Amino acid sequence: MHNTPCVSNLEEHQVCGLDQAQCRTGQCLPKDHWCDHINDCPDHSDEDHCDEVYRVECEESGDVFRCAGRHHQCIPQKDRCRVFKHREGGCVDGSHLLNCGPVECRGMHKCLSGPCVPLDMVCDSHIDCPDTWDDEDNCPFQCSHEAPECLCIHLMANCSGLQLTSFPAMEHNINRL
Repeated sequence: MHNTPCVSNLEEHQVCGLDQAQCRTGQCLPKDHWCDHINDCPDHSDEDHCDEVYRVECEESGDVFRCAGRHHQCIPQKDRCRVFKHREGGCVDGSHLLNCGPVECRGMHKCLSGPCVPLDMVCDSHIDCPDTWDDEDNCPFQCSHEAPECLCIHLMANCSGLQLTSFPAMEHNINRL
């Protein structure tokens, strides 16, 4: 008996269970992953046409903020103008970070552009403030552990207001700015 691989030009699709829905690419996902504002399907088909199928009506109260995105998402008003770790909160489209103006950031870092960033996200080598990098300003500089042969010399650079998301033309193994 010879092991010969089957060759088929037909695209293989799984048969999904009753509690699942199928991506256009064929994968099955739990139905609660559909229209949850997270792209789970490789082709993002789990987030297509959600505004037609799952239109969410926000409660008309001062406790809710309506996001600007196509999903008609609503978030608690307390989450407006707040940056979340791993984007696990707020509006999927980031509209909760727009037009923040004079917001009080109790126990948090206030970005120059308005939003609030949790203190554990300040000086973490990741720029979290939209349009600025003031959450990474004045942080202690550290040489990379991946480049022990490098000699660190005190460096002062001010690129505030340039809307940078990374430090240009610098050694890529720098892990603190």
